[in-house]
Amino acid sequence: MTRADLDALRPLEGSERYELLDGSIIVTPGPGRWHQAAVVELTVLLRTHRPEGLVVKTAPFDVALSEDTVLQPDLLVTRAKDLTDKELPTAPLLAVEVLSPSTRRIDLLLKRDRFAAAGVAS
Repeated sequence: MTRADLDALRPLEGSERYELLDGSIIVTPGPGRWHQAAVVELTVLLRTHRPEGLVVKTAPFDVALSEDTVLQPDLLVTRAKDLTDKELPTAPLLAVEVLSPSTRRIDLLLKRDRFAAAGVAS
């Protein structure tokens, strides 16, 4: 599948996360209470201490690594100039995944590998 297919499949509303990994659609459940709490705390810390010109974004926000890979890390840091209104069309400087039982394997193996291959330093 491609980015266009992904866009056509995503519902207008809902808490599930739709991502594209090497042409395969991955649908994961919406985050739970503790997951959200961790993302909020990390977001506040990073926003408070980020250098000028950097932006902190939280999911759902697309990182388009290629035509067949569009991921949504829980949290990312990137240069403001690299963002479009719709997505980040390049690798972020930092991609953070808060591990949950339902997404642990995907986050640690597949997504981490794709982000590293795209040049994400951390």
